[in-house]
Amino acid sequence: MMTRENPTQMSNHPVYVVTGSNTGIGYSIADQLLEIHGKTGVTVVLACRNLAKASVACASLLAKHGLSPSIKVEVLECDLSLAASVLAASVELRTRLAPHGRITALVFNAGMIPIDCISIPAAVRAFVRNPANVVNATGDTIIQHRGVITRDGLHLGEAFAANFFGHFLLLRELEDLLVEDGRVIWMTSNTAEAKFFNAEDLMCLKGTHPYESAKRLIEIVAPELSKRGLKCAIANPGVSATDVVQGKVPLWAVVIFLYIVRFFGIVGVNITPFNSAKAPVYLAAESLDQRDFDGQMIVMSDTSVFGTRRIRKVPVTTDGLSVCHGDVCTIGVSPKEILKQVEALRASVKEHLSATESVTKMGVDAVHETMTRGRGQKRA
Repeated sequence: MMTRENPTQMSNHPVYVVTGSNTGIGYSIADQLLEIHGKTGVTVVLACRNLAKASVACASLLAKHGLSPSIKVEVLECDLSLAASVLAASVELRTRLAPHGRITALVFNAGMIPIDCISIPAAVRAFVRNPANVVNATGDTIIQHRGVITRDGLHLGEAFAANFFGHFLLLRELEDLLVEDGRVIWMTSNTAEAKFFNAEDLMCLKGTHPYESAKRLIEIVAPELSKRGLKCAIANPGVSATDVVQGKVPLWAVVIFLYIVRFFGIVGVNITPFNSAKAPVYLAAESLDQRDFDGQMIVMSDTSVFGTRRIRKVPVTTDGLSVCHGDVCTIGVSPKEILKQVEALRASVKEHLSATESVTKMGVDAVHETMTRGRGQKRA
């Protein structure tokens, strides 16, 4: 871990936790938060699954911003797809912040798409048919693996865990450490359409669009959390050339394609991670509009044809949801029931991990006792 000083010594400065921040949009979010608070002091925690890459990112950020002793960048190991890693990270962060440290904002940027392949013909067809909607059609052009589960034996959908559930678990473990006005920034996607989410298949183990399903789940759960007192906001980073396509398409080809698309004036085509970080940074550190935090609005990063960075605000769609006005409710999925399912899953996962930890400890104790007895018998 690379750091300037212990977080307990900086309890009066903002503390931001940014997941998936060793590269791409997450790195740009951390970079811009350091820029905003550089003169007054700030702690940015890079919560990443790859410590080696996170350490390189940490060194890079400190080299750029670390002239002031009040600036601090830390690395925290956290694999959002593994519940045990998330719980361990929350314990570690709580220890670092003790006894009086508080978190200003949790920025849930990390995510993954279980890509099988890219359908170039489908992308071309989508562009020819409707250039203005091409960035929303990637759910049909990116062919994803189906039924992929986490490697920890919990049988959680990998995309479900990495994009949504790991963040939900982290939030529940750390929410008491948020400052009074603490913010929780969720990240959605242009492709988070209602048609990709099935309440009967919460983790989308049977569906063909697990990434889109998880992002839609964020748009369902975040408003419910806001109703219960958490200050949740939803950011849409738009489209940029990041490593999310996992080398399936050359980066230069992605950049050229995005420039062509943006030439048509299509909203949310930001091309660079720096531009895509605009909305989450605004929500985490700059917004004074309380309506941004009731879970009813999505704040999108946008870049004009001429490269001007800006934000756009659009309502969260209620398509497919049960929305009540007085005693009259529309037919659809109940966000309250979805949240109940997620909470029940969280409790089940924690119970399983706790039982596993107890069994492991019992096994270690038994081995230790056997070895001790063996040594005693030899002496006799």
